Amino acid sequence: MKIVFIADGNPADNRLWSGTIKQMYTKLKQEHEVTVVDVSNYSKILIIFNKCLTRLVKLILKKKYNATYSIINAKRESKKVEREVCKLKNVDVIFCPAKSSSIAYINLGIPIIYLTDATFPQMINYYEHLTNLCKLSIYEGKKIEGKAISNSSFVICASEWVRESVTKNYKVNKIETRVIPFGANIDELLPKKKKIEEQINILFCGVDWKRKGGTTAVETVRELQHRNVNVHLYLVGCKPPEEFVEPFIHTIGFLDKNDERERNQLKEIYSNMNFLLLPTIAECAGIVFAEASGYGIPSITYNTGGVGTYVIDGINGFKLPIEANYVNFADCIERCINDEKTYENLCIRAKEYYKVLLNWETWEKLFNDILKEVIK
Repeated sequence: MKIVFIADGNPADNRLWSGTIKQMYTKLKQEHEVTVVDVSNYSKILIIFNKCLTRLVKLILKKKYNATYSIINAKRESKKVEREVCKLKNVDVIFCPAKSSSIAYINLGIPIIYLTDATFPQMINYYEHLTNLCKLSIYEGKKIEGKAISNSSFVICASEWVRESVTKNYKVNKIETRVIPFGANIDELLPKKKKIEEQINILFCGVDWKRKGGTTAVETVRELQHRNVNVHLYLVGCKPPEEFVEPFIHTIGFLDKNDERERNQLKEIYSNMNFLLLPTIAECAGIVFAEASGYGIPSITYNTGGVGTYVIDGINGFKLPIEANYVNFADCIERCINDEKTYENLCIRAKEYYKVLLNWETWEKLFNDILKEVIK
């Protein structure tokens, strides 16, 4: 089939949406004729206007204005999509992953499949950059997303959490929705058989130290050390504050998946971990959970956002209530360590869950099923 793929940049770049866009683009190209429409080139005038408006709102209202959800910008993006699509012949479907502004104001008579990992109402005061928004930003965000969903023939949801919100907030009746989780954004997984050894290796993987719960992760490992558990924490993606320098904390820093050497380094790190500890306080999906499962690593995290689709209690890890603290996380990990059979079963089930659902081959198959429904 002939698919128009809307992207906010180069879809082959691993840095775009943590590599998720690249995985989708690569899979679709294998079976379909895919044409990319890049909507990332913003006009200088619009950039200046958005900066001025953002500063004005902050100065006068002491609020935030989020230019990403600007109706002016959405109309510009939609016009660009219309122009580019009109140059093509016999387009079967438009696929728009996580870019509602690009399809909100188009009118082409071509089926649209829209993919999202969170709705705008869910994100308000959930992620830091969408806190304390002015009324205009809230109005525009809901308006744009509502029109994008209304324009769509099908909405793919990255978790059950977002599917519930799409149905609740936008009164989806004729538009179909389906949950298709993301896969792991590391190719050629190299899992090793996991077992409890003298040293327990725990991985923390995230760029945003605060949101991903870096402090809680360090406090958890300190607590385990106080209980005489030989545990080491490996920090990937960010650097901790200076007060978190300990002999058992190893800072790897950010690893670029576009770089072969750093990508292989990340694979090697995953291969030697016993647990993924990610006490994230806000998470739409969490590709890292799919990656950990692919390596047979149990994930210990909070029950928040879309995490429930990616981490199933007793299958590939455990989700703790959002009010849990580092002591509770330490208790959870220690129970797993002390029951080797339980730990081994978690590792086996994690790998199985990855093979069944948290992989891009399954995503591709389910996407193609939707394509057939939309085109028939």
